[in-house]
Amino acid sequence: MAHNGSSSKILTWLAMAAFALLTACASNNDGKEVLQKSLAKQQMYYTVEAETEVIVHNKTSNQNLLALLGDREIVIPVVARLKAGIDLSLIKKEDVSYEGHTVRFVLPDPVIVMESVEIDWDNVDENVGLLRKGFTDEEIAEIAAVGSKSIRMTVPKTEIVEMAQNRAKLVLETIAKTAGYKAIVISPKYSFNETIGFVRNANEHKKDKERVTWH
Repeated sequence: MAHNGSSSKILTWLAMAAFALLTACASNNDGKEVLQKSLAKQQMYYTVEAETEVIVHNKTSNQNLLALLGDREIVIPVVARLKAGIDLSLIKKEDVSYEGHTVRFVLPDPVIVMESVEIDWDNVDENVGLLRKGFTDEEIAEIAAVGSKSIRMTVPKTEIVEMAQNRAKLVLETIAKTAGYKAIVISPKYSFNETIGFVRNANEHKKDKERVTWH
């Protein structure tokens, strides 16, 4: 009878352990489903905004006998407003892995939009020789375009990508916690050229969105 009692206790313990395991698996599966649904509902949020400025200097001189006519010189401040974010709905299955109650994410690439690029007309400084013509609107626009290209090249030197990644990390940690997980978020590091590739002006970004169905 003692032997049967021990066997009964062992069987009872095994049944309880199996039930606990099944419950944990079901709980994990439910958590994964909650997590996947939450990610699918995410949209593109621009979580970082920044403003940057470059100064473009242009000087033209007469190289002929009429040099006495004087030089033309202009200084144009160009201001760009940037916004950046990460679309969490673009996280792919291979970017998510589970280990117990820990979930690991790899963040998608950021989107950086040059929302506007404008000349700071209040601080444009133009000096034109007495007998020279001033800069035309077309010339000023061409000079300002140099500033726009320069700003695109300076974006990788800012912290806008890291800031967007940190904001996305906070969102993922909250989503994971709601689903019963602890989140580990991997933020990819990008080269200078890769970061430039993420920069879009407003018109380019509009075309991109027309080609992609956002979830």
